[in-house]
Formats: sequence, structure tokens, C-alpha cells
Amino acid sequence: MRAMLRKMREKLTVLFGQQKLYEAQQLYQTMFHRLAGKRQFRAAAELMFEGAMTLLQYQEGNAGGELAMLLIECWEKDVDKRRAKQQQQQQQQQEQAKKKKKQNGQSHEEAEDDAKETEENSSNVIMLTDKELAAQVEQITQLFAAFPKDDAKSVDVRDRFMRRAITYTGRFGANPHGSPALHQAMARELTRAERFAEAQRYWLRSGRPDEHAAMLAEWASRGYRGELDLFITRCVLQYLCLENLGGANAVFQAFITAHAAGTGAGGKKKLTHTPLLNFTRFLLLTLERDAAPLFRMLRSEYATSLERDDTFNSYLDKIGQLFYNIEAPKSMMEGLLDMFAT
Repeated sequence: MRAMLRKMREKLTVLFGQQKLYEAQQLYQTMFHRLAGKRQFRAAAELMFEGAMTLLQYQEGNAGGELAMLLIECWEKDVDKRRAKQQQQQQQQQEQAKKKKKQNGQSHEEAEDDAKETEENSSNVIMLTDKELAAQVEQITQLFAAFPKDDAKSVDVRDRFMRRAITYTGRFGANPHGSPALHQAMARELTRAERFAEAQRYWLRSGRPDEHAAMLAEWASRGYRGELDLFITRCVLQYLCLENLGGANAVFQAFITAHAAGTGAGGKKKLTHTPLLNFTRFLLLTLERDAAPLFRMLRSEYATSLERDDTFNSYLDKIGQLFYNIEAPKSMMEGLLDMFAT
């Protein structure tokens, strides 16, 4: 294996020296398949990171991005390998436990029941350690930063790479939504590119409501002055649908502060008090308490303002369900399905 890798690197040195980048990419992909076939996923991952970074430094966004995608695949397959090994060990332990209990006079049925209960209680999900996750997130962010800036040809593969990386860290890390650091990196780049609607999704899970508020203020400055309250209310409701009351409060306060002085640096427009802003402020205060009747009253009192955006009442249905266990109204289609089910 070492001899093969040494020869491959010698050949790569020649290819890069001759600017034969396509041939270099093909060699990396060939090595991926060889190592994956031998289930040497960690060695393959090391190579894919090396190859992706090198190609990206040559401004080869698509080629580097494809190897970056293979890096994530290596990590996924390595986790699958470890999970299979864990399952095999658990099965062996269960078989040994059944034999021991049978020798001690336990009936076959009782031994089977105990084994089934042990299997149900055991987890087959391999979680990455904090150290493993931090190292992988660092490699992902390095690759993401190395993609050519404003290269329309490589934007798609770059974005696909980051979406897959976030999904991977969500599956095997402690945060089911994926690494906040990756959400943050993606949100910053989309904001830089003025893709504000897409950036919003990532800011919500970035853990940086201060930066989110700054992006929101910039986005809102492109719209009509009378719609500033729509931007912040929509954002607050989205945080609340993620059960992030702290983030909702932080982004609301930062947005209000950014507009408090009126038009100034960055072209920010003065934010006047509106019924919708009052509703948002009262909602945040209400959700600090066990106050379902007050929640319902607020929705009723500000119903006209909430009709300014078709999504607001849907968000509030979800928020009522999450915070007060208020059953959300079913759509006509859901009602029909329930009727057919009975």
C-alpha cells in the first residue's frame, strides 16, 4: 500500500508540474476506488482532501469540488464500516449472553426476550467524537474557502458540497441540524453574494443572530421602507419554529438597534413602530411564560397585521404547537385523509 501511494504521488508531482490537471483528477479518483474497494476509507479521505485542496489552489473549482464530494463519501463509508463492526460485536455479545443464561437454567423463551430487549436498547448509530468532528469541520471549511470566488461554473458543486457536509455532520455529530460553523460559513458566503433568501436558511442555524441581523438589515434596505417590519417578524417567527427563543430575541433586538438612529451608514432606513412590530415584541414576551390564552389573544388582536404575509399564520400554528401544545388546525386535505383512514 505504501509503495503504491508513493508511486502515485510521484506521478502526481509530474502531472501537476506539466499542468495536466484533468489527468491528476482522474488519478485521484482511480485511487479513491482502489482504496474504497479495500475498505481503506481513512487513507482515501486523506488523499481526497489533498487532491481537492491542490486542484482548488489551481482554480479548478469543478474538479476540486468533485474530489471534495468524494471526501465526504469516504467519511460516510468509514462510519458505515464502524457501525457494521459494532453490530457484529453486539450480536456476538448477545449470543454469548443467551448461552450463559441457558446454562444457568433460564428458558429459551426468556433468553430470547432478554436478547431482544438488549438489542432494542442498544444504539447502532456511531456518533463522531468532538475531536473527530472538529477536525473534519476544519477540513471542510478550508476547502470551502479555497473555491474560486465568483466563479459561476463552480458555484453549484461548491454549494452541493456544503449541503452534503452539513447533512453529514447532522447525521453523525451532536447537532442534528449540522455543524453551526458550516452553517455560518455558508451564510456568510451567500450574504457576500447577495443571495439573501438562501443565506437566511443558514443564518437561522449558525448560532450568530448578531450577524444574521446585520444581513437582514442589508436585505431589508433593498426593499420598501414600509416592509421593514415584515423582514424582522418573518425572521423571528422562523427562529421560534426552531424552538430558539434566545436567537429570536437576539436577532430582534439587534435589528431594532441597527435601525434606531434612522438613515445612516449602510443606507439603513428608519424603523417606525407598527402594529406588526408591537405584535412581535409582545409575542417574544409572551413565550417567556406559560400563557397560552394570551398567545391566542395576541393572534386575534393582531389578525389584520398578520394577514400582510401569507406565511405568518402557518408559522404561528407551529409555534403554538411547540410552546403551548396547541393542536394546529388541519388542512382540508388532511381532514379528508383522516376520514378515509377511519
